[in-house]
Amino acid sequence: MRWWSVLLLGTLAACGGGGDGGGAGSNGPLVTGAAVKGPVEGASVCVYAVSGGTRGARIDLSGAQVVNGCYVTQADGVYRLALPAGSSGDVVIEASGGRYCSDEQPVTAGTCGGGATLTSLAGQTMVTAVTLPAVGASVQAYATPLTTAAFNATTGVFSAAAFDAQFGTLVGQIVGVGSGLTPATPPTAANSPFLSQLANYLQSGGNWQQMLAALQGGNLPSQGGGGGPGSSAGGSVALAAPFDFSGNPSDEAIMQTMAGEYDVAIVNAIDAAQTGPGKLVVAYTGGDGAVTVTLKDAGGNVLVSRSAPALSDRNCADGRCINLWDSATGYGGGGRRLGVYNYYDAGNSSVSPVAYAQVSFLPTGHLMGHVGTYDIRNGVHAYGGAVPAQFATLAGTYAGTEQTQLCGAGNPVLVDITAGGSIRVQGLSSVSCQAQDMSAQWDGQDDFIAVEPSGDILLKLNSRFIGGSQPGGGITLKLATSQSPTSFTEAALTLAGAAGGVTTVNAVRQ
Repeated sequence: MRWWSVLLLGTLAACGGGGDGGGAGSNGPLVTGAAVKGPVEGASVCVYAVSGGTRGARIDLSGAQVVNGCYVTQADGVYRLALPAGSSGDVVIEASGGRYCSDEQPVTAGTCGGGATLTSLAGQTMVTAVTLPAVGASVQAYATPLTTAAFNATTGVFSAAAFDAQFGTLVGQIVGVGSGLTPATPPTAANSPFLSQLANYLQSGGNWQQMLAALQGGNLPSQGGGGGPGSSAGGSVALAAPFDFSGNPSDEAIMQTMAGEYDVAIVNAIDAAQTGPGKLVVAYTGGDGAVTVTLKDAGGNVLVSRSAPALSDRNCADGRCINLWDSATGYGGGGRRLGVYNYYDAGNSSVSPVAYAQVSFLPTGHLMGHVGTYDIRNGVHAYGGAVPAQFATLAGTYAGTEQTQLCGAGNPVLVDITAGGSIRVQGLSSVSCQAQDMSAQWDGQDDFIAVEPSGDILLKLNSRFIGGSQPGGGITLKLATSQSPTSFTEAALTLAGAAGGVTTVNAVRQ
């Protein structure tokens, strides 16, 4: 975790060390932080005012260790930012660049001792935000990849309060609800248990921007994602950058936004061995040109491809056509769905999913849908054949009552979860009021833990082994956190046809 701890904390300041970032007689508010270990030398720490709900002009500092209005850290990696008199309101703090030793010791005379490597952080910036205190008071603010992800994910009119709320949302998804972690909390291995996975990711050559994208979606990054049966579970597939379809764009503009190559999880396939990491490639030649949707496996092999010769072709009489429509329903609005249909290809029919690709592109960065018979999505915390570790922390018996109460008050529900990946739900179904006792087992086929566009974290087990033919069936748990969850806020068993289902909220662990 050395590389990570340096990057996470080395650009920050300690109240007692380093120079004074404000000139003599500066009577403005004070912003401090703490370099727990791994000091970064030469990091440039700049402060910007928040004006009109956006990052505004830089607030120039003065005094020792200040270059061009920004504080530059020394070998001890600490700073103390005394802002000019009269500074108030919300500010954005950016920590950029610098260099560090891989053994977490200070840089000495431009070198690292003991065989450690001197590594540059050029081009990497971390961001945080804070409301300045009154004159004579101080406040702590830590710039980390998680605060940076929260900053990037804060939409609408920006404020420190909105940033804090978004940070709290990501902490709830990654660390856990009730952890108490805030942007002012000195990060440690104890209060930020995800640090080691981020360290491993970066030390293994992980991409900085992809790491931020994963965190922004409430995910931890993974080099390889999940895999097919027998692979290790717990891998993740990050969200894509947000898809912006605002302003009623033309079909050409929509396709230009959709076009690209994206990491996805193949969460369901006829051949279970083909579940695992994949690449979705959307190709568009421009104008009224052709559109092709291709799904590849982790090795770059094409699994399936569907194409339409012209963007304007909405007539499926010749067996090939395309459609674009609003994908707002169930996703919070603002998304678009792409459909490409090849009805008369060998073995295809108008009722077979083999014949077409349908994928939704959402403002949250979600990709969800299917290409042929392969179900795909991103924003995934765990998938593949091996049972995720989350089952071990959830294992136990939970008691609650049926939420709808159509079968009379006090309809009891029991949910049993095993570390081996099975979930059993017992209770009267909501519509037929018949006793139900259904179990499902994680086997990598349409089983995954993922963040939904709503922000909910869901653990889903496939319906084909329990509920019959209803596509939306199965067992779903709504988790409080994706990492080491010890409870769920909702459990739902969906049955086929008129039987309805069984749903319980806030069941109590026995």
